[in-house]
Amino acid sequence: MMLMFLFGGVIELLIYFVPYFWKLRRILVVLPLILTSVWLGLNLSEINGFTLILIIITIFRLLNLLKLSKNSVHQDYLKRNTRRTSIILFTATSGFLILKLIFVRPELTLVFESMALLQVIVALFILAITSKNLQKTNHHQTKHFYSDKELPTVTVAIPARNETNDLASCIRTVLANDYPKLEVLVLDDCSQDRTAEIIRDFAHDGVRFISGEPPADRWLAKNQAYEKLAKHASGEIILFCGVDVRFGPEAIRTLVSSMLTKDRSMMSVMPLRIGGGINTSLIQPLRYWWELALPRRLFNRPPVLSTCWLIKHKELKKLGFFKGVSHNIVPERFFARELIRNDQYAFIRADEHLDIKTVKPVEEQLSTAIRVKYPSLRKRPELVLLLSAGQLCFLLLPLIFAMSWFWTGASIVSILGVVASLLLVSTHYLIMSASQPFHSIVALVNYPFAIVTDIVLTITSMQQYEFGKIEWKGRNVCIPAMHVIKHFPII
Repeated sequence: MMLMFLFGGVIELLIYFVPYFWKLRRILVVLPLILTSVWLGLNLSEINGFTLILIIITIFRLLNLLKLSKNSVHQDYLKRNTRRTSIILFTATSGFLILKLIFVRPELTLVFESMALLQVIVALFILAITSKNLQKTNHHQTKHFYSDKELPTVTVAIPARNETNDLASCIRTVLANDYPKLEVLVLDDCSQDRTAEIIRDFAHDGVRFISGEPPADRWLAKNQAYEKLAKHASGEIILFCGVDVRFGPEAIRTLVSSMLTKDRSMMSVMPLRIGGGINTSLIQPLRYWWELALPRRLFNRPPVLSTCWLIKHKELKKLGFFKGVSHNIVPERFFARELIRNDQYAFIRADEHLDIKTVKPVEEQLSTAIRVKYPSLRKRPELVLLLSAGQLCFLLLPLIFAMSWFWTGASIVSILGVVASLLLVSTHYLIMSASQPFHSIVALVNYPFAIVTDIVLTITSMQQYEFGKIEWKGRNVCIPAMHVIKHFPII
């Protein structure tokens, strides 16, 4: 069985490092696929902690091998992407096989107790980081009042495609603002409904209509829309927002005043979520988890959301507008990373004083989550595996350890599981209270369902990007995001 694993692995690696083998990859990949599949089947006969981990890693190896049988993406990208994943997963499998040989009969009680203790440490760390980040991102009312003359000119830039339901409400809240120097641009991105007509209905209120174009090669439609809006903007600050955003009457003045007081060149806002049923609290809170529950500043990965963000026009121009991030699913993250180097970026949360809200139905939340998750993990299957395994071990398993109290009685594992679970649910409650206060009490019961939902969405995002297609507003975003060739020759 070990020889089968090694032989399949050697062939898999030779495909990448021997040019002639790479040309024949669609034929040669069949052999490691068969050997790895048979090896996986043999491991299913003996299930324990080690083999379960090996099985999960092997499934991801098989998915990576299947990518080689496709012929729809650029070869350089395919080789670079799959080779890195192959090396990492093959090394991980080899490491676990060595551990399995060393610990033939591990003491399960000791393993569970060690894992439960580690879960408490991780849960405590997550709660501490979240509390700190919530405090840092809290919006503080500025004591300095800026006169109309001191305030810079602002362009509100709104891309819209087939947005009949929400667009008018969004524009009305923008126009109702008391900001004195406001330009409003709305781009119709080749809509097939009444979007263009709705925009023109607001022409008498000063809203400028911008006509969009079909996306060029290597451009995501939304990024191309951003580029055109930025080129037409005349304001010193450009505020980008989606049609699901609703501004309070003083929101833009408050937001710009905060930006001036903090002396920042870019700010991203986490709006308050309104509307929707309880099912909406299963998807979006975990999106905020990854922005608020991690020490992102240590890795120069600042939190950022694309719902509502603003940037100084001159800084955006220095960074080359959107040409360098034409195919990035979250282009705002690049600008945030560049500007935070000089402490010129800030992430803040809306509240009763910074009145910025968002209304997005659960169907759109699902679509957005699937569209964003895999690219956020750099389109690397091994990171999907690592994240999913981490969520299972440190976010979901503590609940199982805690529930073991009912059928095994009080034990070190169950007690530590209860402690870790309480810490994790507290973190979930804090994030829900900050983002969706009307449903915050739901956090006390929906935590495990939210975790499972997030894992399923992450794996679904990977599967659809790699083997299917993901559409946003009727366009396949896989073509620019995954370097897909539209019409690849059949070989």
